[in-house]
Amino acid sequence: MFPNLIVLVQPDHAAAMAVFPKGTDTCSVHG
Repeated sequence: MFPNLIVLVQPDHAAAMAVFPKGTDTCSVHG
């Protein structure tokens, strides 16, 4: 969805969860 954003949030999964709800592609990337 947002490759650049995904790279920025990789080290902080909590930040990703704050932006993307559970069940999104981003959450899947973090596994």
